[in-house]
Amino acid sequence: YEERFFPRQIRGLEITALVGAKIAVVHPIHHVEYKGHEEEMFEENMRFYRSLLPYAKEYDLKIALENMWQYEKKRKIISYDVCSQAVEFARYIDALDDEHFVACLDVGHCGLIGEEAQDAIRILGHDRLKALHVHDNDYRGDTHTLPFLSLMSWEEIMKALADIKYDGEFTFEADRFLLHFPMALKPMASKFMVDTGRYLIGRYEHHLNQNN
Repeated sequence: YEERFFPRQIRGLEITALVGAKIAVVHPIHHVEYKGHEEEMFEENMRFYRSLLPYAKEYDLKIALENMWQYEKKRKIISYDVCSQAVEFARYIDALDDEHFVACLDVGHCGLIGEEAQDAIRILGHDRLKALHVHDNDYRGDTHTLPFLSLMSWEEIMKALADIKYDGEFTFEADRFLLHFPMALKPMASKFMVDTGRYLIGRYEHHLNQNN
């Protein structure tokens, strides 16, 4: 960790700053079975993220934690992991207690552990939630497809974002949508992704105006 991983992590933060980005998403440490090790992982992650704080300050970055999931080997099902549940996610951000730490909600990961993205958004709220990973799934697999191609409730998600007056990033992580298109169709498929994203932003703006 000290010789290989940590220097690469710092280099990643430096590169983030060099390209002009303001938020670096850094996954929490989650290398063990989570159930039964919740507090152990909490303490380990507190040490991990606090070790990154001097670099976040140096590079003028915010570090975003992300909600994770894991696969239970015995039951062979997806289960909760570090920051999976929004209440716990909020606890992590509050415990770090520094403006350089924010939340990146992977909306697709919410349903995998039985939590709706719109509920997680409202629990995290305006001050914590500053980044999104946007993709759709069927609540059973992390399929990373385009919104409206599976089962998530996008109108409700946009309403929730408007309710908290979300002002952070909107980043697609719908890479598998493009996976099987032939190269000749990828530009058109990519444009459709952009159009879908702008439609969602339009729905967010609609609900924001309704709230005002």
